[in-house]
Amino acid sequence: MPNFTDSSDFLNRATTLRLAATNRTTFDPSNGDHLESLRSFINTGNWGTVMFHCEYPFTDVPTTVMMKFTGHILGAKRETAEVRINRRLSAEAVN
Repeated sequence: MPNFTDSSDFLNRATTLRLAATNRTTFDPSNGDHLESLRSFINTGNWGTVMFHCEYPFTDVPTTVMMKFTGHILGAKRETAEVRINRRLSAEAVN
């Protein structure tokens, strides 16, 4: 009978657990290695040698990376939550 308590082989083959252990970093649109991974994702649907974190307020990695890349190219800077709240409070104070 198999020994079900010996999980070492199972853990080594579990794709989900291996993916969770993958090193990820914050996307930097000025980093050439990061851009190469983005290029790989656009061409093949798979990230290259660098994988990235999903960052708030986005819900997935591709959206995070594309928004940061687009903002970098256009020279746009995302409004922070604090700036947004202050803008709304000052607009309400005027009304």
